[in-house]
Amino acid sequence: MISEPPLALSPYGIPSLEELPMEVQEAIAQGRAQFQCGFFKAALNTFERIPGHLGANLQGVTLAQLGQPEKALDQFQRAEALHSCAPYLGNVGGILVQLGRYGEAIPVLQHAAILDRYVATYHENLGLAFLRSGRVQESVESYRHALELEPQSEKSGKNLIFLMDHLVETTPEMACQVRRQYTARHAIPRLNGPSRTHNDVLRVGYIGSDFEQHSAAMCFAPVLLNHTKHAGKLSGMPRAT
Repeated sequence: MISEPPLALSPYGIPSLEELPMEVQEAIAQGRAQFQCGFFKAALNTFERIPGHLGANLQGVTLAQLGQPEKALDQFQRAEALHSCAPYLGNVGGILVQLGRYGEAIPVLQHAAILDRYVATYHENLGLAFLRSGRVQESVESYRHALELEPQSEKSGKNLIFLMDHLVETTPEMACQVRRQYTARHAIPRLNGPSRTHNDVLRVGYIGSDFEQHSAAMCFAPVLLNHTKHAGKLSGMPRAT
């Protein structure tokens, strides 16, 4: 299953907050404190006092947090119209993805990625927008690019595994390589595990009855089907209900 990318909205689109009038800086500080404490409606009221594109963008971020994506989109588009920059375009594209308007999101996110080539979230959102639009190879390329920029992104890694396993013509070797890269980044090291010898039986357990539908089956099923029976044993473990 594809994981939805984090919205990761950018609250700012200017070089430095120190360039702003003191009253605006104070309003931003107050609104941020309210936002971080979860007082989103109070933060929205505070951000409404901030003029121009910065106030519009901050209101958009807060409206998205309040579960009002359509109103958030209006504010993001207003901010971008007043001051076009990569963070504002990224916010417009991100909220369009959240709304399921993938065809509209793609060119906006591509523009943001051109203006700032080092933001992984733009490519994560593009990956989902391309996939939902049926452009699978472009989705793969977007997730690969996101991982180049942010190798520790667990969601991009999982989504790339899913695509390689299910939706892209690939070899088992390529699929295993992607899975190894993910494991190297995210697997929890096994401490004090039992020592094994080449004579030990390898016992493989799978929880659930849907192994053939799981992405792991695409890579691992051939191993199970061709294993030497005296050297390995597959155990089914039904989920508790």
